[in-house]
Order: sequence, then C-alpha cells, then structure tokens
Amino acid sequence: MKGLLGKLRRVDGYLRHFALPDRPEVRFNYVTSQEDAAPRLYDCSGIQVLVARPEMRQSFRDLEIPMSTVIETVFFVLEKDLEAGKTDPLECAQYDRLEEIAEEILELFFRNLESCGLMGGIVVTDFVVRPEVKIFGSWNGYSVAISLS
Repeated sequence: MKGLLGKLRRVDGYLRHFALPDRPEVRFNYVTSQEDAAPRLYDCSGIQVLVARPEMRQSFRDLEIPMSTVIETVFFVLEKDLEAGKTDPLECAQYDRLEEIAEEILELFFRNLESCGLMGGIVVTDFVVRPEVKIFGSWNGYSVAISLS
C-alpha cells in the first residue's frame, strides 16, 4: 500500500507550473476550490486560467490490489462578463477567443503526456469542455475537465 498517492503528487507537481509559453498575456492561477478561486479573480482583468488542484479516486478489489485510479482536474478559461455592452457578436467573439485558449491548453497537455517525465505512464481517459457563464461571480468562458489514469 506504499506510494498510493504517487501519481497524484506527480500530476499536482506538473499542474503547479502549467502555462502556455506562447501566451504570456494569459495568467494562470492554481486553486483548490471555488471559495479559493473567487477572491483571486477579484482585481483581475484579461484572460485568466484557473487550474484546479487535482483530486484522486481509487477503487480496490481488496486492500492489497488496486483496481483503478482516476485523477481529475479542471482548467477554467475565463474572461470578465461583458455585462452592459453585451451583444451577440461580442459574446460570440469572447467565447471564440476563450475556446482557442482551451484548445491550446488541451494540445499542450496531450503533448506533455508524451514528453514530460513527470507525467510518464499517465493517460487521459476522457475530457469534457463546457461553456460557463457568470462563474466565480462575473466570469464567462469554458471549463475543461480532464480525467487521468
């Protein structure tokens, strides 16, 4: 039973330093919960990415034989709500920008699974991309939930 959290520690270590090297204008914050996230966004502007600390679920056949391990994390790709100036074209342009960032995050994540030693042996089992509106108070964008094993 030694080392049960080894994969979780590796994913955690990787996510703490995740960034898009070609997008210095995109700010990344590592957060634990929604309560932790909202205050970090209070004075922010521009595109923000919140990276949720990973959680792990392990099932066992018996206490000595693990059957499966699932590690989950979420990237929230966000920009302030347009509020008073919102029009359909402006809202669509905002979501298009954020969708492009979400895609870049997924592409880098998948590339790093193959090349980053910290992530060796870890595979994506699925991911879900959801549009979000007025999340964390007044932010719109996408959540990108990733499951690993």
